[in-house]
Amino acid sequence: MKNLIKKIIKEELQNEEVEVVNVTNNFDWAKDLKYWGKTSGWRKGAIQTINKSLRDVYSNKWEQPTKKHMSGGGVVGYEVAKGSTFGWSILNFFNAHRDVRNELINEFAKYGDESPHQVFKFTIKDFLEWIWNERQYLFGEGGGVVKRLAALNHRTWNRGAKNEGDAVDYLTTLYGPSWGADWSGEPGMFSDAITGVDITMINKTTGLEHGYQAKPYINMEIKDNEGVDEWWIQSRGLYKYNPRTVHFYIFNTSGKDGMVIFKNEGNESINQDGKEYMVFTTPPKVQTNIS
Repeated sequence: MKNLIKKIIKEELQNEEVEVVNVTNNFDWAKDLKYWGKTSGWRKGAIQTINKSLRDVYSNKWEQPTKKHMSGGGVVGYEVAKGSTFGWSILNFFNAHRDVRNELINEFAKYGDESPHQVFKFTIKDFLEWIWNERQYLFGEGGGVVKRLAALNHRTWNRGAKNEGDAVDYLTTLYGPSWGADWSGEPGMFSDAITGVDITMINKTTGLEHGYQAKPYINMEIKDNEGVDEWWIQSRGLYKYNPRTVHFYIFNTSGKDGMVIFKNEGNESINQDGKEYMVFTTPPKVQTNIS
């Protein structure tokens, strides 16, 4: 925890100049993905603070439904996520959800508008303290804010679940009858969170496994980098995954026929102009109806 605090303070110092400029309680700059990378102190601080807040507010609904669910447990039985047979709540995905985070920043700006101080700056320390202090207002069962946040998260979760289901159908056909798909669609599973594997294709004879990370397809562009082709895939929620467990990425969009599969090269994602990209240096393994 001490190292995390030091990391957050260091990042605040690096961003001090932009904080001073933005004194009008318009904190849109703080939503920029460059502040919220997977190793960011801001991100880790937000995850810890939101988890702590939810566990306090929903202490009567905090459970670990099965041994395969997240070992720390979560909210069960309220605003249940699509696909859950155990009541796993969509609130358990608040901590790193981009839309939820942005809405919390908007709420913090409203708090600043009501502040008696003439200058109200965004600092990650103040933001996280405000989340904890206002946890009941923000996350309390039946409250207007938590319902709005849940609606944002349900929307993307439902779309993602549909994308994964479509990907399973496609992969089952692609691989043929000698392979089977291991995918439950059950939210809150420990293995999904740790390995990043959404779908596992298993050879019924040899037991060989291919792990897939399923992501939404937004756009693709092939760029020339000093004579080397690079495939830039725009998506959301992109992270680096171990190629030994996540062997492939499959990108598709619910309601559309297009599908593209790339081998996982173990690369970090790239945030550029508020958009997320994964860059591949080898051609796609499969590409259908995507220009």
